[in-house]
Amino acid sequence: VVLVSVLTSLFTNSFDKVGQSYLSGDKHYKVSHHVVIMGYHEMLPGLLLQLFASGEKGYFLVQTTHVERAREELSRVLTPRQMKRVILQNGEISSKVDLPMMRVEHAGEIFILGEERTIGADASHDTAVLQCITNIVDSLPVPADGQKIVCHVMFEYHSTFACDQHTDLSNNVLKKMAFLPFNYYEMWARKVFV
Repeated sequence: VVLVSVLTSLFTNSFDKVGQSYLSGDKHYKVSHHVVIMGYHEMLPGLLLQLFASGEKGYFLVQTTHVERAREELSRVLTPRQMKRVILQNGEISSKVDLPMMRVEHAGEIFILGEERTIGADASHDTAVLQCITNIVDSLPVPADGQKIVCHVMFEYHSTFACDQHTDLSNNVLKKMAFLPFNYYEMWARKVFV
């Protein structure tokens, strides 16, 4: 009886730890030909719906520091079947330590959204995005076959993108990625006011 209760407790604790690591985004997965999304932004649910509607068949790896909130908000918008293909990873988008779990070298496409702004951190969004780009470029080899990974990058400010075009980073980015910058708020304003 004691042995059975000890084994039951051991199995229960093991399954509980596995479940907690999944829910907190600390479990790592080996996937390829997936879509990498760096950061959680208010546009993420709409972006995922658009990617699902376009016929994207792979997994979506989303790295954010807000895993529980992201899971909660995405589950309100996506179907349970779609949610099974979304893998949330806990991590800072500007961290070199957290980058390997995203397996960017095996990705089919990358979206760098950045984290939603916190109060008093207006400029930190673009700074984190630029650091994320630098880390990804440093981790990618130059494609031998000329097939570059498509990388969509959201900048908050046009000035950040304008400055970035005149740096060495821009030259390194273009050697390894098809770089597509955009501004979410500008696109939204064009739809509303035009």
